[in-house]
Amino acid sequence: MAFTEGVSISNATALTICNNCPMDFNVKIYGASTNLVTEVVGYYQPVGQTPGDVPAAHSEAFADAIVLAPGAVGETHFVPVAPCRIFDTRPVGGAFGDGTTRDFRVWGDGLSSQGGTDNCGIPQTATAVHLNFTAVGPAGFGYLRAWPHGQAEPGATLMAFTEGVSISNATALSICNTCQNDFSVKIYGAETNLVTEVVGYYQPVSQAAEQ
Repeated sequence: MAFTEGVSISNATALTICNNCPMDFNVKIYGASTNLVTEVVGYYQPVGQTPGDVPAAHSEAFADAIVLAPGAVGETHFVPVAPCRIFDTRPVGGAFGDGTTRDFRVWGDGLSSQGGTDNCGIPQTATAVHLNFTAVGPAGFGYLRAWPHGQAEPGATLMAFTEGVSISNATALSICNTCQNDFSVKIYGAETNLVTEVVGYYQPVSQAAEQ
Protein backbone atom coordinates (compact mmCIF):
# COMPACT_ATOMS: atom_id res chain seq x y z
CA MET A 1 0.00 0.00 0.00
CA ALA A 2 1.20 3.51 -0.84
CA PHE A 3 0.04 6.65 0.97
CA THR A 4 0.36 10.40 0.60
CA GLU A 5 0.23 13.45 2.84
CA GLY A 6 -3.07 14.07 4.63
CA VAL A 7 -5.00 11.25 2.92
CA SER A 8 -6.32 8.35 5.02
CA ILE A 9 -6.25 5.31 2.74
CA SER A 10 -7.21 1.64 3.09
CA ASN A 11 -6.20 -1.57 1.36
CA ALA A 12 -6.99 -5.27 1.78
CA THR A 13 -4.79 -8.32 1.27
CA ALA A 14 -4.24 -11.96 2.14
CA LEU A 15 -1.02 -12.39 4.14
CA THR A 16 0.93 -15.52 5.07
CA ILE A 17 1.78 -15.65 8.79
CA CYS A 18 4.15 -17.60 11.01
CA ASN A 19 1.83 -19.56 13.33
CA ASN A 20 4.64 -21.06 15.41
CA CYS A 21 6.51 -17.78 16.06
CA PRO A 22 6.18 -15.32 18.98
CA MET A 23 4.69 -12.82 16.51
CA ASP A 24 2.66 -13.64 13.38
CA PHE A 25 3.79 -11.00 10.87
CA ASN A 26 5.96 -7.89 10.44
CA VAL A 27 5.16 -4.43 9.06
CA LYS A 28 7.69 -1.85 7.82
CA ILE A 29 7.03 1.72 6.72
CA TYR A 30 9.19 3.64 4.23
CA GLY A 31 8.92 7.40 3.80
CA ALA A 32 6.85 9.71 5.97
CA SER A 33 5.67 8.78 9.45
CA THR A 34 2.08 7.55 9.79
CA ASN A 35 -0.28 5.86 12.21
CA LEU A 36 -1.61 2.48 11.10
CA VAL A 37 -4.83 0.61 11.93
CA THR A 38 -5.34 -3.03 10.88
CA GLU A 39 -8.41 -5.31 11.05
CA VAL A 40 -8.78 -9.02 10.24
CA VAL A 41 -11.85 -10.25 8.31
CA GLY A 42 -11.07 -13.97 7.94
CA TYR A 43 -8.33 -16.59 7.72
CA TYR A 44 -7.00 -19.52 5.72
CA GLN A 45 -6.16 -22.92 7.19
CA PRO A 46 -5.10 -26.27 5.74
CA VAL A 47 -7.82 -28.54 4.40
CA GLY A 48 -8.98 -31.06 6.99
CA GLN A 49 -8.43 -28.94 10.09
CA THR A 50 -11.53 -28.06 12.06
CA PRO A 51 -12.23 -24.30 11.99
CA GLY A 52 -11.39 -22.70 15.32
CA ASP A 53 -9.16 -25.54 16.57
CA VAL A 54 -5.91 -23.81 15.70
CA PRO A 55 -4.62 -20.25 15.29
CA ALA A 56 -5.00 -18.64 11.90
CA ALA A 57 -2.59 -20.78 9.85
CA HIS A 58 -1.48 -20.36 6.28
CA SER A 59 -1.96 -23.08 3.70
CA GLU A 60 0.90 -24.11 1.44
CA ALA A 61 -1.28 -23.03 -1.48
CA PHE A 62 -4.29 -20.77 -1.28
CA ALA A 63 -5.89 -22.78 -4.10
CA ASP A 64 -5.99 -25.82 -1.81
CA ALA A 65 -7.11 -23.91 1.24
CA ILE A 66 -10.52 -23.75 2.81
CA VAL A 67 -11.62 -20.27 3.75
CA LEU A 68 -13.62 -19.65 6.87
CA ALA A 69 -15.49 -16.51 5.97
CA PRO A 70 -15.99 -14.03 8.84
CA GLY A 71 -19.02 -15.03 10.89
CA ALA A 72 -19.69 -18.14 8.80
CA VAL A 73 -20.21 -21.54 10.41
CA GLY A 74 -18.08 -24.45 9.16
CA GLU A 75 -15.69 -24.79 6.25
CA THR A 76 -16.36 -22.85 3.06
CA HIS A 77 -14.99 -22.73 -0.48
CA PHE A 78 -14.39 -19.53 -2.44
CA VAL A 79 -16.08 -19.37 -5.86
CA PRO A 80 -15.02 -16.48 -8.15
CA VAL A 81 -17.53 -14.74 -10.43
CA ALA A 82 -17.16 -12.10 -13.14
CA PRO A 83 -17.19 -8.67 -11.46
CA CYS A 84 -20.82 -7.62 -11.11
CA ARG A 85 -22.32 -4.44 -9.66
CA ILE A 86 -24.37 -4.94 -6.51
CA PHE A 87 -25.39 -1.34 -5.91
CA ASP A 88 -24.67 2.21 -7.04
CA THR A 89 -26.05 5.18 -5.12
CA ARG A 90 -25.64 7.59 -8.04
CA PRO A 91 -28.69 6.43 -10.05
CA VAL A 92 -30.62 5.04 -7.08
CA GLY A 93 -30.87 6.38 -3.54
CA GLY A 94 -28.41 9.25 -3.77
CA ALA A 95 -25.28 9.86 -1.72
CA PHE A 96 -24.84 8.57 1.81
CA GLY A 97 -24.89 11.27 4.49
CA ASP A 98 -23.21 11.23 7.89
CA GLY A 99 -24.67 8.42 10.00
CA THR A 100 -26.74 6.95 7.15
CA THR A 101 -27.29 3.17 7.19
CA ARG A 102 -28.67 1.27 4.19
CA ASP A 103 -29.33 -2.43 3.59
CA PHE A 104 -28.49 -4.32 0.40
CA ARG A 105 -28.95 -7.69 -1.31
CA VAL A 106 -26.37 -9.66 -3.29
CA TRP A 107 -28.33 -12.53 -4.85
CA GLY A 108 -31.30 -12.95 -7.18
CA ASP A 109 -33.17 -10.50 -9.37
CA GLY A 110 -34.10 -7.02 -8.23
CA LEU A 111 -30.57 -5.66 -7.74
CA SER A 112 -31.34 -3.00 -10.36
CA SER A 113 -33.63 -1.42 -7.75
CA GLN A 114 -30.48 -0.58 -5.77
CA GLY A 115 -28.50 0.54 -8.81
CA GLY A 116 -26.92 -2.85 -9.47
CA THR A 117 -27.07 -5.58 -12.12
CA ASP A 118 -29.80 -8.19 -11.75
CA ASN A 119 -28.64 -11.73 -10.93
CA CYS A 120 -24.88 -11.58 -10.38
CA GLY A 121 -24.71 -15.36 -9.99
CA ILE A 122 -24.56 -15.46 -6.19
CA PRO A 123 -26.53 -18.42 -4.78
CA GLN A 124 -28.75 -18.05 -1.73
CA THR A 125 -26.56 -20.68 -0.01
CA ALA A 126 -23.59 -18.26 0.03
CA THR A 127 -22.46 -17.37 3.55
CA ALA A 128 -20.14 -14.52 2.56
CA VAL A 129 -19.13 -12.51 -0.50
CA HIS A 130 -15.98 -10.76 -1.70
CA LEU A 131 -16.86 -7.13 -2.41
CA ASN A 132 -15.10 -4.09 -3.82
CA PHE A 133 -16.36 -0.80 -2.35
CA THR A 134 -15.66 2.54 -4.08
CA ALA A 135 -16.38 5.94 -2.52
CA VAL A 136 -17.12 8.26 -5.46
CA GLY A 137 -16.52 12.00 -5.11
CA PRO A 138 -16.51 12.35 -1.32
CA ALA A 139 -17.30 15.84 -0.04
CA GLY A 140 -14.73 15.51 2.75
CA PHE A 141 -13.22 13.04 5.18
CA GLY A 142 -15.27 10.02 6.28
CA TYR A 143 -15.26 6.29 6.70
CA LEU A 144 -17.39 3.23 5.97
CA ARG A 145 -18.51 0.22 7.98
CA ALA A 146 -20.27 -2.89 6.64
CA TRP A 147 -21.64 -5.98 8.38
CA PRO A 148 -24.11 -8.87 7.97
CA HIS A 149 -27.72 -7.70 8.05
CA GLY A 150 -29.37 -8.22 11.43
CA GLN A 151 -26.12 -8.24 13.41
CA ALA A 152 -24.62 -5.52 15.58
CA GLU A 153 -22.56 -2.84 13.87
CA PRO A 154 -18.83 -3.63 14.25
CA GLY A 155 -16.32 -1.18 15.65
CA ALA A 156 -13.91 -1.77 12.76
CA THR A 157 -13.70 0.59 9.79
CA LEU A 158 -13.65 -0.99 6.35
CA MET A 159 -12.53 2.04 4.35
CA ALA A 160 -11.62 5.69 4.93
CA PHE A 161 -11.99 8.42 2.31
CA THR A 162 -11.12 12.09 1.90
CA GLU A 163 -12.43 15.08 -0.07
CA GLY A 164 -12.45 14.73 -3.83
CA VAL A 165 -10.58 11.40 -3.95
CA SER A 166 -12.50 8.40 -5.30
CA ILE A 167 -11.04 5.43 -3.47
CA SER A 168 -11.70 1.67 -3.47
CA ASN A 169 -11.17 -1.18 -1.04
CA ALA A 170 -11.98 -4.88 -1.23
CA THR A 171 -13.00 -7.23 1.55
CA ALA A 172 -14.67 -10.52 2.35
CA LEU A 173 -17.96 -9.86 4.12
CA SER A 174 -20.32 -12.28 5.84
CA ILE A 175 -23.96 -11.97 4.80
CA CYS A 176 -27.31 -13.03 6.23
CA ASN A 177 -28.64 -15.47 3.62
CA THR A 178 -31.88 -16.02 5.54
CA CYS A 179 -32.76 -12.31 5.80
CA GLN A 180 -34.65 -10.05 3.43
CA ASN A 181 -31.39 -8.12 2.97
CA ASP A 182 -27.87 -9.54 3.06
CA PHE A 183 -25.69 -6.81 4.55
CA SER A 184 -25.73 -3.26 5.91
CA VAL A 185 -23.50 -0.28 5.18
CA LYS A 186 -23.05 2.87 7.26
CA ILE A 187 -21.13 6.04 6.44
CA TYR A 188 -19.65 8.39 9.02
CA GLY A 189 -18.41 11.86 8.14
CA ALA A 190 -18.76 13.62 4.80
CA GLU A 191 -21.36 12.80 2.16
CA THR A 192 -20.32 10.39 -0.57
CA ASN A 193 -21.74 8.17 -3.29
CA LEU A 194 -20.85 4.50 -3.05
CA VAL A 195 -20.47 1.86 -5.77
CA THR A 196 -20.00 -1.82 -4.87
CA GLU A 197 -19.19 -4.87 -7.00
CA VAL A 198 -19.04 -8.55 -6.10
CA VAL A 199 -16.17 -10.70 -7.42
CA GLY A 200 -16.90 -14.00 -5.69
CA TYR A 201 -18.66 -15.78 -2.87
CA TYR A 202 -18.02 -18.27 -0.09
CA GLN A 203 -20.20 -21.37 0.15
CA PRO A 204 -20.22 -24.32 2.60
CA VAL A 205 -18.09 -27.23 1.43
CA SER A 206 -21.11 -29.55 1.64
CA GLN A 207 -23.10 -27.28 -0.69
CA ALA A 208 -20.21 -27.02 -3.17
CA ALA A 209 -19.86 -30.81 -3.26
CA GLU A 210 -23.52 -31.23 -4.15
CA GLN A 211 -23.30 -28.92 -7.19
